[in-house]
Amino acid sequence: MAAEPQSPPVPDARAHLRAQLSIEPLAVLADAYTAITSTRFFPDQTWQVDYVSPGCVHVFGYTAEEFQSNPGLWSSRLPPGEYDRTAATHVAAMLKGAPYSFVYRFRHRDGAMRWISQSCRSRPHPTEACRVITSTSLDVTPWHAPLEQSVRAGERYRKMVETWLAGVWEIDTEGCTTFANPCMAATPGPTADAMRGKHISTWMTPEWRDRARDLMQRRRSGISEIHPFEFRRDDGTPLPALVATNPILDESGRFTGSLAMVSDISELNAAREREKQAIQRYESLLDTAEGVVWEADACTFQFTYVSRRAERLFGYPCAQWLSSPTFWVDHLHPDDRDQAVAAVLFKVPDEAAHIAPASNPRSGNHLMQRGQAFRRAVCGNQLQQHGVRAVAVTEGPVI
Repeated sequence: MAAEPQSPPVPDARAHLRAQLSIEPLAVLADAYTAITSTRFFPDQTWQVDYVSPGCVHVFGYTAEEFQSNPGLWSSRLPPGEYDRTAATHVAAMLKGAPYSFVYRFRHRDGAMRWISQSCRSRPHPTEACRVITSTSLDVTPWHAPLEQSVRAGERYRKMVETWLAGVWEIDTEGCTTFANPCMAATPGPTADAMRGKHISTWMTPEWRDRARDLMQRRRSGISEIHPFEFRRDDGTPLPALVATNPILDESGRFTGSLAMVSDISELNAAREREKQAIQRYESLLDTAEGVVWEADACTFQFTYVSRRAERLFGYPCAQWLSSPTFWVDHLHPDDRDQAVAAVLFKVPDEAAHIAPASNPRSGNHLMQRGQAFRRAVCGNQLQQHGVRAVAVTEGPVI
């Protein structure tokens, strides 16, 4: 009896659907913006790319076929030195067998440098003397670029602070040094590392430490200010400085320390002292002149300088000459006032005007004066008149 032919098996629709559902996510993942690769790594440090997902074109700009046909393509697009660092990371991590990840730079087909985040897992090959590395790569440039910019900005600010010609000094809430740039360290004497952790009173004399405590309390109150201060160098010599200080607050507004810009004003103070001595020498020379040396506004007769000789000759303090705008005019003899004012006010510039008014000194005696109104000059927006040996005074009778 012949056997009846068997009908083909009816496929299980539910099993087929389950298979399709399990495959489709993998297909979607392979085409996504993530590159999936499977690579064999051999003991002689060579690589063999076995699989690259289609998504690699989104990450690297090159197709899977290009990577598989050209094993050196990937390494050729890394910046100088990047391959050695990346390969060293691979080898050190994969031998441990644990998952690992790293970030590196890759030059895209369009020429732009991209940041790639790669996560890997390695395992021994079942039949060959090598390891199989499965990895996923993602272009993280949109997230990494701002971070890189922040790092570069931080590096730029660090260089600015370190090369600043003024000292930058940061202290904590107790007054201990947490940061000092090289210029700050060179100011009192030690290195920046030697300053770190030391209290600011280390470089202060006892009388200035009380002042420092008051200033620290002002920082805790949130006050920023610029003030003079005197430190002490390591060799014991004084260090006059101009300090601009600000409190440091955290996100909640809590005081965490102070930041100061410290400028050494030793040279400035020395220059001021030299200028002061020079002025004193000039004043001494002017005071010994036979006549009165003066400077005044050419339009209002307001004196801006009068040598001390005026006080000895006329009897009025120099301060009185400078404080009253009409001092000179008020002390001219009434009979000579109009003539003297006209001679000074309307004389052609750069020519001497000889005037001979009678003054009325504090002593009550009349003095005959004969002087020269020297050249006029513009100082800022003011027309000034200067007199050098301008007034020669002799006692004599009123005629």
